[in-house]
Amino acid sequence: DELRRLAVHAAHVCGEQDLAERRQVLADYAEGKYSVVVNCTILLEGYDDPATSCIIMARPTKSRVLYQQCLDAQTEVLTPFGWYGIDSPQPTLAAGYDIKTGAIAWSPVSGRIERALGAETYISYRSQGLDIRVTAGHRMVVRRKRGHEPEIHEAAALAASVSETFVPVSGIQDAPDAPLADNEVRLLGWVLTDGHVNKHNNALSISQAEHQPYHEEIRNLLDACNLKYGVHRETKPTNFGPRKNAQITYYVSKGEPRGTLKDRRGWEYLEQWVKHNMVSWPTELSARQLALFLDAANKGNGAKAHQQYYSKGRPWTRRSYSITTGHKEFADSLQSLCVRRGLRCIISESRITQCWTLHIKPNAQWRMIGGAKSKDRPTFQTERGLSVERVWCLTTETGTLITRRAGTVTIVGNCIGRGSRTYPGKEDCLILDMVGCSAEHD
Repeated sequence: DELRRLAVHAAHVCGEQDLAERRQVLADYAEGKYSVVVNCTILLEGYDDPATSCIIMARPTKSRVLYQQCLDAQTEVLTPFGWYGIDSPQPTLAAGYDIKTGAIAWSPVSGRIERALGAETYISYRSQGLDIRVTAGHRMVVRRKRGHEPEIHEAAALAASVSETFVPVSGIQDAPDAPLADNEVRLLGWVLTDGHVNKHNNALSISQAEHQPYHEEIRNLLDACNLKYGVHRETKPTNFGPRKNAQITYYVSKGEPRGTLKDRRGWEYLEQWVKHNMVSWPTELSARQLALFLDAANKGNGAKAHQQYYSKGRPWTRRSYSITTGHKEFADSLQSLCVRRGLRCIISESRITQCWTLHIKPNAQWRMIGGAKSKDRPTFQTERGLSVERVWCLTTETGTLITRRAGTVTIVGNCIGRGSRTYPGKEDCLILDMVGCSAEHD
């Protein structure tokens, strides 16, 4: 016992001295005092000097995944052009997350990996709000407790941890207001949920059942946007039987008004915004404008729309939105915008009705995951996959990715990309991985 105590003490003292020496060596290397650094199992997770232009992995290992921590084939990655999967072409940019500030920015993609899983295991987590499946060595962004600084840990370590952890599910990408008035933003929320453009006459219409409480709000929006509109009341039976309530439709012509109210205008000036694929918008909404848009969209196609009914006359504050749409491109685009404006957003799909529902919660950037001994919530699990399964990942400058699996969003680390980041005056990086050589030349 005494020898063991002395050995632990000596290791502790030497560890402190070694740590200070290593920090100085790496600082000198970053400043160019050294051109080569040799180490053994020291420069692992957390070290990435972008000026490095050559890396030699010389350890005698048979593991082919030291550089290849991957996502499973059902996991997608967020890019400026939507959600990209394993079969998509390699994007030039992907959404990256700064673990120190929580900021999201479009980060250059410097590499892509695709391979068979082989003998490696998955670490998975499934709950109502999260669905994660990555290889055991994948880098994960976590926070141990509320208020603690985010850290990078391997997925396998999280599966073994008994403590609860938090993973990020959204971040903040600063953006100025789009060139739209607030009432125009609200109108877009109505148009892209309860709206329709007639293919024959290009008239834009918004429909609501007569008993709904929002008709005055819709008329006020149309007036505030100086649009000339007409109103039609429909009472004829539908294909499913008689109507319980008449349907009120507000329609706006596309071009300049003719006849009366010539001082008003058609909806043509909003044409570039009346697109369910919001990725093709000329600019994106700011966080403030997004809140206005979601409030209107929720009234158009959202659950809990009638405050008086759900609050039963009591004071009531909305804390979430549930918006249903038949346009998948709209659901995908709106989810992308939400997670980049600090909102948690999950998509659930109804294959029977071919509709997609977005469950959106403001001010929810982190999600709790139970520890290994948790009894009241799901935990990370080790899962064996098929050796032929395809896995993949991207390398970005920020070292992080915004991923989506089964409609849920998680921010994770990317595959180790030491040396593969861009740097002024650096044109390429040579990586020599000697994996398996000891077995081949034994």
